[in-house]
Amino acid sequence: MIQRILFGSILVIVAMVGVAVASAIEDRLSQPQGSDAPADPDERSTGGVSDVTEISEFDYLTRMVPHDQEAVTAAKRLRRSGTPRMRRLGATIAATQAADIVRMKGWLARWYPRCATAAGHQPMMRDLSKLSGDALDRAFLKDMISHHKAAVMMSQHLLRNGPVRHEEVAAFARGLRDTQHAEISRLQRLLETGPRDGHTRPITLTGQPVALALALSLALA
Repeated sequence: MIQRILFGSILVIVAMVGVAVASAIEDRLSQPQGSDAPADPDERSTGGVSDVTEISEFDYLTRMVPHDQEAVTAAKRLRRSGTPRMRRLGATIAATQAADIVRMKGWLARWYPRCATAAGHQPMMRDLSKLSGDALDRAFLKDMISHHKAAVMMSQHLLRNGPVRHEEVAAFARGLRDTQHAEISRLQRLLETGPRDGHTRPITLTGQPVALALALSLALA
C-alpha cells in the first residue's frame, strides 16, 4: 500500500515538473527574437532604418528624406546652445542635410514621379526643445552619433543588396557611408572631451560644397 502511494506521488511530481518545463519552453518560443530590453534606457530606436537587410533605391530615398529632416530639426535646436562651437556645428549640419534633402527629392520627382514618396518614419532623436546648456549639447551629440550609424547601415544595405538603378544614388550612398562613418568617431571624441575642450580633425560632409565642409571643420576645431 505504501509503495503504491509513493509511486503515485512520484508520478504526480514528474507530471508537475513536465508541465512547468513545457510552459517555460512555450513562453520562450512565443517571444520574438531580439525582444530583450536594451541595457541602456536612453538607447534610441533606429526608426526602421538600420534593421533593413534588403532595400531598393526608391525605398532608400524615401526613408532618407525624413531621416535627414529629423537631423535638420535637431540641429536647429543648437541655436540655443551656450557654446559657439556647437552653434556653428548645428548650423552646418542643418544646411548640409537640407541640401541633401533637396537633392533626394529631386531624384524622386525625376525618376519616380508617379510613386507615393511618403514613408513611415519612427523618430530616432529625442525632443531637444526643452533642453539647454550642456544637457542640450550632449543629448544632441549622443543622438546624432546613433543617427549617423543608422544612415551608414542603411547606405551599406543599399550598396550591398540593392538594386541601385542610378549611379548618382550609388555615389551618394557611398559618400554618405564613408564620411558619416568617419564623423561618428569624431563626434564621439567631442562628446567625451566636451564641446568646450579638446580638438577634432575637420569633418568632410557627404558630397557637399567645400564651403560647407570648411564651415563644419571650423565648428569642430
